[in-house]
Amino acid sequence: MAHQMQAVPVIDVSPFFGGNEAEQKSIVHAWDRAFSSVGFAVITGHGIPEEVVDEAYKAAKEFFGLSHEENRMQYFGKGYGAGGFTPVGGERVNATLKEAQGPTRLVEPCQRAS
Repeated sequence: MAHQMQAVPVIDVSPFFGGNEAEQKSIVHAWDRAFSSVGFAVITGHGIPEEVVDEAYKAAKEFFGLSHEENRMQYFGKGYGAGGFTPVGGERVNATLKEAQGPTRLVEPCQRAS
């Protein structure tokens, strides 16, 4: 079965920091839709200076441009979330769940609070 390409949603989170409750809930629902359906989102209005974002992208490009052997030198072998390099197959989205059994899923369902 072929997967349909979806546009990556853009979410402006600035109202979350100073908006009213309705605006904040709207952002939460947009976040839920984005990460439950596409698995990614472009986040704007976060207040992080553009230079910091640019430097992060530059560092990521540099790191992932290294050879596999060079990247493996940054593998700490401490499992999910320990930082450093993780080889392919070493992480899965649902590994943070207590019931992290079963296959890897690209998109995790959002646990909604009532």
